[in-house]
Amino acid sequence: MWVPMKKYLIIPGMLLFFLPVAGQAEDYTYTTNNSTITITGYLGGGGAVSITNEINGLPVTSIGNSAFSFRTSLTSITIPDSVTTIGNWAFYSCTSLTSIIIPGSVTTIGSYAFRSCIGLPSVIIPGSVSSIRDAVFYGCGNLTNVVISTGVTSIGIAAFSSCTSLPSITIPGSVSSIGDSAFYDCGNLTNVVITTGVANIGNAAFSSCTGLTDITIPGSVTNIGDSAFSGIGNLTNVVITTGVASIGSSAFKYCTGLTDIAIPGSVTSIGDFAFHSCFGLTSITISGSIGDYAFYDCGNLTNVVITAGVTSIGSYAFDYCIGLTDITIPGSVTSIDRYAFNYCIGLTSIYFQGDAPGDVDSLAFFGDASATIYYLPETVNWPNPWANLPTMPWLPQIQISGQNLGIQPSGFAFNINWAAGMTVVVEAYTNLTSGIWEPLQTNLLTSSSVKFNDPQWAIYPSRFYRLRMP
Repeated sequence: MWVPMKKYLIIPGMLLFFLPVAGQAEDYTYTTNNSTITITGYLGGGGAVSITNEINGLPVTSIGNSAFSFRTSLTSITIPDSVTTIGNWAFYSCTSLTSIIIPGSVTTIGSYAFRSCIGLPSVIIPGSVSSIRDAVFYGCGNLTNVVISTGVTSIGIAAFSSCTSLPSITIPGSVSSIGDSAFYDCGNLTNVVITTGVANIGNAAFSSCTGLTDITIPGSVTNIGDSAFSGIGNLTNVVITTGVASIGSSAFKYCTGLTDIAIPGSVTSIGDFAFHSCFGLTSITISGSIGDYAFYDCGNLTNVVITAGVTSIGSYAFDYCIGLTDITIPGSVTSIDRYAFNYCIGLTSIYFQGDAPGDVDSLAFFGDASATIYYLPETVNWPNPWANLPTMPWLPQIQISGQNLGIQPSGFAFNINWAAGMTVVVEAYTNLTSGIWEPLQTNLLTSSSVKFNDPQWAIYPSRFYRLRMP
């Protein structure tokens, strides 16, 4: 059956109703769209400018892309509370701008909006702005005061990069992500507060912030990005709170002032080069897998604690850690890659708490000619040599020298040094001819050492002690 088609009359002129209409006011060029005004350019003489809130009776709701860019005569800008959007490059390179007031009506500030406003000393970003976009304040070299209000949820790539005069910043917990290079090369930044709630610190976020001396990373941060704090030689104190899951590659590379750090058990991954060439580092506690070159060339590192749960140690992880004399490797470690302890020339004792790991490169301990591998009784797969080093049983040791050891008012005291989790019995012997050893105390080591004290030692003409496993 044939159905007749309906006919429509299209009047070309009617289409203009739906398109933006360009215009010009006394100081501005603009477009009109849906009964609102977007300022597209500035024609005025500069100085202190209060942007009008309406043109031809219509509200000004947007400052368009590049609208005021390169207007070097502008000294201050007041934005009316009718404006909701500041476009990309809107005030780019307004080099004489010393004051900007952003009202709470603004929800969007575009990328590069205030880039290279080198005279701008202060800015308050209201909580109505959901995102500080990429490079918004990049290169604002005289910016000394930045307030990021609660409500802002993200800081974009290079948002404050090269703000070389900025001394401090507080990042509220509403911010879920700090973008890559967000504060890169802020050389005078000495105080950074990252509030609980922040989840991600981007790659190179604070890299080359050479004035930074300490940082606390809250447990809400799941990831510390690659090179996040690299090249900060004055960084001496880093607190990584339980909850952090990964430390990226080169995260603290060349932080030469860092002396000790504790990595919580929540960290499951330490990236390649994470602490590369941290020459001042002397002590570290590790709870996550250890990436390639993680502690490469940390020559003053003398105390390394690898906690139970760590499963792998990467290639060159401790390469050239020449100050390291001994290390304990927990039974959870199943893999040690090539050159993991390459040329740790001071290393003499390597203590394994479990069976011989099944995946160990024959060159894992290359260049460590003075080292001996010690293994616990009842563990298996320990030939002699192993990984090109000699092996022998690891037995409990008695230590009597040191403070509060030896003869004390409370008795005769000594430390028992062995592996955490092991049980040892202290026995006493009073008569060299009887051959009878008396068990005095059974000790479960909760750490690598436990203190024993015998309050009755003085009543015997002689008293000897020995250790045995139960």
